[in-house]
Amino acid sequence: MTAIEPMLMELEQEGVTTRRVLERVPSDQLGWKPHPKARTLGELAVHLAQLQSRVSSMLGHSTHEMAMPRETVPATSDEIVAMF
Repeated sequence: MTAIEPMLMELEQEGVTTRRVLERVPSDQLGWKPHPKARTLGELAVHLAQLQSRVSSMLGHSTHEMAMPRETVPATSDEIVAMF
């Protein structure tokens, strides 16, 4: 087993868990904020949905800009799951 295989297996397992969480985000609560200075539930869900693709993008380049812009939130949680 190479060094990368355990990491890929863990990413796969995390992907299953992330999908389950995203499927449970209520569409009617996407604008809810846990704290006035926090991101909305929809923004947090989009952030989770895009994390794995960002990791693979970082691994594919020698440099990466770490700026985290505010994501545009789709209208439903189903669209967020589709982003994942």
